[in-house]
Amino acid sequence: LVHAVMYNVDPDALEQRAPQFKKKKEKGHFTSPGPNFVHSLDGHDKLMGYQNCTFPIAIYGCIDTCSRKVLWAKVWISNSDPKLVGRFYLEYLFKTRKISSRLRLDKGTETGVMAAMHAFLRQQHGDTDPLETVIYGPSTSNQVRVYFDCEFF
Repeated sequence: LVHAVMYNVDPDALEQRAPQFKKKKEKGHFTSPGPNFVHSLDGHDKLMGYQNCTFPIAIYGCIDTCSRKVLWAKVWISNSDPKLVGRFYLEYLFKTRKISSRLRLDKGTETGVMAAMHAFLRQQHGDTDPLETVIYGPSTSNQVRVYFDCEFF
């Protein structure tokens, strides 16, 4: 009955609201100067359950945005402690002896220590402004899934 009344009032608006007729957002192109230029880091706590204590399994990981290679993933009982996440990142740097030019992070409470460490280390390297080494954005934009180009130069 509601649908019939809405159709009588404004059929065009009703047709535009139908999910099967919605236009999908066009995917853009993603370019990267090469591997180890940008690393995307984020946590996943959907497995933790109700109030993060039912089944405490939290994941924090890092991928290379050019190659989509998972560089590291850590499983622990928390992924919201800044010192813990900073330690995960520092362990990776110590093990591989490689640092990316940029980090892509969301503005979570856990990313502050890691961002400060990265900016400090890039400043010591001396090739870029430390303020430009950390890119903040929503975690949904950390990795492009379609139309992926990786340019090496």
